[in-house]
Amino acid sequence: MGLDGSQKDAIELVSFVTNILSLCGSLFIISNYALYKELRNMAGKLVFMIALSDCITEFASLFMTPSSSGLCAVQGLILQFGSIASVLWVGCISYTIYDIIVRKNVTISENQLWWYHVFVWTSTTLLTILPLTTGSYGESIGWCWVKEEKDIDSVWRILTWYSVLIVVILYSFYMYYKIFEEVGNNLVVQRMKYYPVVLFVCYSPGFIFRLQKINNNPSFTLGVMYSALKGIYGLMNALIFAFNNNVRKIWQKSCLCLPNLQENTTVQKEGSTLSISRMGTLIDDGSETGSDEGIENAVDLQVGTLRAVRSPLTMDSFSNLPQVNAGSLQYHDDAHMQVMPSNGDANMQIMPSNGHAIQVE
Repeated sequence: MGLDGSQKDAIELVSFVTNILSLCGSLFIISNYALYKELRNMAGKLVFMIALSDCITEFASLFMTPSSSGLCAVQGLILQFGSIASVLWVGCISYTIYDIIVRKNVTISENQLWWYHVFVWTSTTLLTILPLTTGSYGESIGWCWVKEEKDIDSVWRILTWYSVLIVVILYSFYMYYKIFEEVGNNLVVQRMKYYPVVLFVCYSPGFIFRLQKINNNPSFTLGVMYSALKGIYGLMNALIFAFNNNVRKIWQKSCLCLPNLQENTTVQKEGSTLSISRMGTLIDDGSETGSDEGIENAVDLQVGTLRAVRSPLTMDSFSNLPQVNAGSLQYHDDAHMQVMPSNGDANMQIMPSNGHAIQVE
């Protein structure tokens, strides 16, 4: 038994309201990226692309279900394009964090970002065009998307959307697992996991809902749940972005209600040439490999700054000196610091912002 007209209207209304909220969230990310240059590093660019992709989906959703079949097909095509692009950009973020922490690639540059663009937009365009070749875009429940009138429509739904979604979710969890193996349950791992979790939570009800529709017995409650969760996907990404340490630092200046950043994290993994600082900072061992461009593009990725360092430690506040014990470093203040071994052994050279170096064993 299918859904009646009033139930379909309710699902459509829920989708409309939640997409308005998500559009506000995506515009928040885009406006912060445009206004604050400190957010325009590699991480900021990746997050910006997620928000831009979400905006495409959310804007198209505001037109609800157009009465014209032609406009409905256009809306379905736009929704397909924006949704796939957003999911693939999340996959790029997961890979980038894995590349830096596990593979020790601290030279993330504009060239790598360019390849991300090639991968995401080429794949998205191809996966969007495929249903168009068979006229499969049309009215669905709550919005326009790939229809369910012919067998080929179901093939396109699975091939061009659900398979991509499942692969990215599983891939992101796998990246999370490998990073956990490398550095343990630190701040980076704790925050990174929200990306695949948000994807899973927001879209998994839709997979079940579509399976119910195949049996012509869709649940109205599940349909409303899926419409709401799918609609707030962009808002959830904006909330993750808002808890980015760099963003919180910016907004603390104008909003005193925000708490100070006082999180402490152990920063050295035994046997590794990289360290994770409080606030999630990734620190290189001081090798001379890599480019200045890669160093300049410190990768924040919404989980704390990941930065390759090829210079002695610098501190914003020299009055609160960290404690260093035989190759490990613990932070006991809120200063931003960077560390490198002075000779490859346990010794470290600490240099405050006033330029006076201190040798610590």
